[in-house]
Amino acid sequence: MTDNLFRSALVLLIVMTAPLSAQGLLSSIKEGAADIGQAIGEGLEAAGQAIGRGADFVGTEANRIGDEVSEEMVDSAALFAADTSPEEMRAQLDAMAEDAFDRLMTEQPGAAALIEPSAGYAVFDARKVSLIGLTGGAGRGVAEDAQTRIRSYMKTQLSTKQSISDFM
Repeated sequence: MTDNLFRSALVLLIVMTAPLSAQGLLSSIKEGAADIGQAIGEGLEAAGQAIGRGADFVGTEANRIGDEVSEEMVDSAALFAADTSPEEMRAQLDAMAEDAFDRLMTEQPGAAALIEPSAGYAVFDARKVSLIGLTGGAGRGVAEDAQTRIRSYMKTQLSTKQSISDFM
């Protein structure tokens, strides 16, 4: 009988504490969900800030590159001017080639190992224009013989190419 009484008391105790235990579990689940929600919110905020910084960087770089391209276009315009004397043209081409060569050696120091054993090198400023199915291009440059250091000045011919099936 004591044994039955003990079992009954144990069953009663389990039945009475089960709702308390379920309530505690539900509270823990709610707290965990709130913590997860907060962590997701913080992660989204950090991602938004990173995207903003990336967009600012891209915008700054686009402006910088645009400025560089504008400067080079102005510099290149002088190379295609029709009223330039041959001496002035050679001086402009020499300056352009030296700038390009210096920039190459600064940005790609390994290029020297490729140029040293070569017969020489050439630097060209060329432009390509495309407009609704027509493409054309021209350029000027200078080539230097590695042994004699004699420079040869060149001009590429304007070439055109039609596309879009030659206007059908």
